[in-house]
Amino acid sequence: MIRFIKVTTLILMVTVIHIENVNAQIQRGNCGENGKPIIIQSGDFIGCIYTGEWKDCIMEGKAKIEFPSGDLYVGEVSHGAIEGQGTYTWRNGNVYIGQWKNNAFDGQGIAKDKDGSVYEGQWKNNLYDGFGTDKDKDGNIYTGEFKNGLREGQGTYKWKKGDMYVGPWVNGEKEGIGTFTYADGSVYTGEFKHGYMEGQGTMKYADGFRYEGGWLHDIQDGAGIMTLPDGKVIHGTWKNGRRKK
Repeated sequence: MIRFIKVTTLILMVTVIHIENVNAQIQRGNCGENGKPIIIQSGDFIGCIYTGEWKDCIMEGKAKIEFPSGDLYVGEVSHGAIEGQGTYTWRNGNVYIGQWKNNAFDGQGIAKDKDGSVYEGQWKNNLYDGFGTDKDKDGNIYTGEFKNGLREGQGTYKWKKGDMYVGPWVNGEKEGIGTFTYADGSVYTGEFKHGYMEGQGTMKYADGFRYEGGWLHDIQDGAGIMTLPDGKVIHGTWKNGRRKK
């Protein structure tokens, strides 16, 4: 699977495009005419076919850039760089549509992977940054805040199977006071740490049981109170999900 940005593993799978200022190429005959294709013959842009507008021998305006790899950019350029609104299509079918700044995804944009995964939202320097929605190939969806390519801030993650988490994220993991609702109707409200239920929290089970107390790695751990469906209350200390006798 190829992802533009795979948040969970911090892998940035985008082509880094370096487009040099065409001023440096004037003496090499690379200053083209509006609308006529030209093959750039030197620098980082070597071998690319540029068809578009120019201003003072600098790429400026609307453009189409065909890369030797088979990738294609269609959109705006400014001061010799991809900047403004544009679409980048990879040879394998992946697509980015949105805003650019200095040859990077920057602003509002949507990235579509051929495997069906989609991110739509804000970007900064080729990374998810700001508010957005990320849907993976399995149908799980996160909607919320990002920073430097990671879930950071408030957000909601909905699993296709029906589970849902609502709350804060830090460095891509659930962290702070949040609520996890299971597909069967059970609900946990409390502390999370490094992605786990950890600290103080309350679980209301779908079968009528209720536990309030300490948690460690998603399991009851520490002092707690269990309330049974008939109203009976049991105080005790739990370890690895079991009450100590």
